[in-house]
Amino acid sequence: MRMMLLAIIVLALLFGLASISQSYATSQQAQAAIEASRATQIANAGNLVVLVALLLSIFLAAVTAFVILFLLLRRYQRALRHLGLDRNMQHSAQIQPDANSMLSTALALLTYRILQEQAERDADQLHQLNLDSIEMNETAGTFDSSDNFWMM
Repeated sequence: MRMMLLAIIVLALLFGLASISQSYATSQQAQAAIEASRATQIANAGNLVVLVALLLSIFLAAVTAFVILFLLLRRYQRALRHLGLDRNMQHSAQIQPDANSMLSTALALLTYRILQEQAERDADQLHQLNLDSIEMNETAGTFDSSDNFWMM
C-alpha cells in the first residue's frame, strides 16, 4: 500500500513537472509574441515617418516648381508689358524689327543658299565624273565594278 501511494505521489509529481514546463514554454511563447508585436509597432512607426518625409518632400518639390513657374510667367508678362504687348494689345501693337538682327538673319539665309547651291554643283560634277569614268571603261573594255562605287 505504501508503494502504491508512493507511486501515485511520484506520478503526480511527474505530471505536475510536465504541466509546469508546458506552462513555462507557453509563457515564453507569449513573451516572444509580445516582443514581435513591439518590433512590428516600431517598424510601422518607422514606415510612417518615411512616408510622411517622402510626401513632404514631394509636396515641397511641387510647391517649388509652382513658385518657379509663377515667377517665370510673371517675368514673361512684365516683358510683354514692357514691349507694349499684353493680352488686350497683342493684335494692335506692332513690333519694330531690329535692323542688326534682320541683317544677321539675312546674311545667314544668304550663306545657307550659297552653300546649298555649291553642294548641288559639287554633286552634279561628281556624278558627271562618274559617268565619264564609266564611259571610258566601257570603251576601253575594262569595266570593273569597283570603279563604279557611286552606283552601289
